[in-house]
Amino acid sequence: MALFDPEFAPAGAIPSDLFVAPSGIPAELCIQCRGAKLLCGKAACPVMMRAYASMKTTSLIGGGLALVGSSPPSVFVGRTGYPRVAVGPLVPPVMGDTSILDTPELWVGKTIPEILEFRSQLVRGMHFVDVHDVEARDKVVERTRELALVSRPAVVDAAFRKRPTGRVVLDDEVQPFGPSAPLARMEVENVPLDPRLEKKFYDTDAPAGDAVGELYRDGTLVSQLQRAFSVGAFGDKRRRRFVPTRWSITAVDSMLGERLMDRTKAAPTINEY
Repeated sequence: MALFDPEFAPAGAIPSDLFVAPSGIPAELCIQCRGAKLLCGKAACPVMMRAYASMKTTSLIGGGLALVGSSPPSVFVGRTGYPRVAVGPLVPPVMGDTSILDTPELWVGKTIPEILEFRSQLVRGMHFVDVHDVEARDKVVERTRELALVSRPAVVDAAFRKRPTGRVVLDDEVQPFGPSAPLARMEVENVPLDPRLEKKFYDTDAPAGDAVGELYRDGTLVSQLQRAFSVGAFGDKRRRRFVPTRWSITAVDSMLGERLMDRTKAAPTINEY
């Protein structure tokens, strides 16, 4: 695919494989606008931003089947085909401190194009498993779970079965990421697990809700809790399973929300300014 910079491209010059209307925007409106009139009412054209992010990430990855990079850390559990879903790491083609790529708590003050650029760098590796196989003797499953339980960027060496492809998906319910491909193998640098997450992982009797609540009170980031919950790191051992990422986000928010609401109800009433 030819290099494309939407900032200087004329209307109608968006590559056809990237010209797909974002969720909630009628395709006919995008066709009429072509990024020139902002008829959708947004401050910037989502299609143009997606095109720019996709082109930039594609040029960084190249055409090979191997990728070595510092995962923020980040993992993704899909929902398509449930209960047999795709799990695996999100790995950028860069080294160093990449934590901002998958830590929403650090995005305060960042613009939407900046956040999209962060997320579009994350290449998704896919390995299909049954959601109940969290304890399977499978190296990809084990490495994915380890990656979800570390608290700082870890070097991931991934090999794909085919070249990562695909658009940057813009969705109202889940953070975007870049191209994806089936995994052939993956290795994770020997990074120690977060001791707080590791403790709850080995506590196979405590309910998942209690583990999430205690970790939140101890200062664990909500994004870390969502990531660990998605790989079945909490709760009764017999009930642990992989949870699709968008469901884990909702579940953790719900658990914490209920506990915070209970605390709020017990607080004294504020009846004046």
